[in-house]
Parts: sequence; structure tokens; C-alpha cells
Amino acid sequence: MNRQDGSSSLVGMSFAKLDGTNYRLWAMRMRDYLQREGLWNLVNGGEELLEKPEKEESDKDKLVKEYEKNMEKYEKQDLRMQKASGTLRVAMTDAIAIRYYNEMEWTTASSIWLDAHANYQTATSYDSNHLR
Repeated sequence: MNRQDGSSSLVGMSFAKLDGTNYRLWAMRMRDYLQREGLWNLVNGGEELLEKPEKEESDKDKLVKEYEKNMEKYEKQDLRMQKASGTLRVAMTDAIAIRYYNEMEWTTASSIWLDAHANYQTATSYDSNHLR
């Protein structure tokens, strides 16, 4: 997955990791990869996040089956969210990725994506303006 040259290889795609100077290209490639994997709607907020269902104390078969069905949907989405979050972090340099490992603060891939955009898109703009 990670190469010594600072690039990421994500199942047939190879591009530079987010290093603080290459946000625009990184974001474009990450979006392509996440779309290909069916994870983009989790990242951009296009998919409603499910809440973990609460088990009701009842022996009624209908309620139990509904709970199990909702729990299965929740668990599938949770696994996809973990995959999306992990994918974003793997495609960052260690110095940047370490910021996004606090599970209390970074609960969704969307929160990671938005923070990276806020911090590194701005840094890239400053760098390109400085070069002019």
C-alpha cells in the first residue's frame, strides 16, 4: 500500500500521498478512488448515516426481526465508514495521518475529508500565491 517514494498504491491506483503541498491533485485522485469503491457518498454526506438501533425488550418476532434487519444495515454501513476513513488516512503521510486517529474526534470519513480540505487546500493556495 505505501511505497518508499511517498506514494500510495490503492488497488490498482497509484498517486502521491497528501503531504501538505499537493491537496488539489490528492483530493481529485482520492475522490476517484472512493467513487470507484462505492464510498464517496459516505465521505461527501450524500448518504444518510444510520444510527445504531436500540434493542427493545420484547419477545415479539416482528420487533426482533426489524431490530436485526436494522442492526445488519447499521453494521454494513459502519464497516464501509471504517474502510473510507482508513483509506483516507493510508493516503496521507504519517505526519498528517496521525492527526486523524483520535476516534472521539474523527468519527466519520466526512469529518476527516472536510478537515483535510480546510487545512491543506488553504495551504496549497498560499503556496501557489507565494510562487506568483
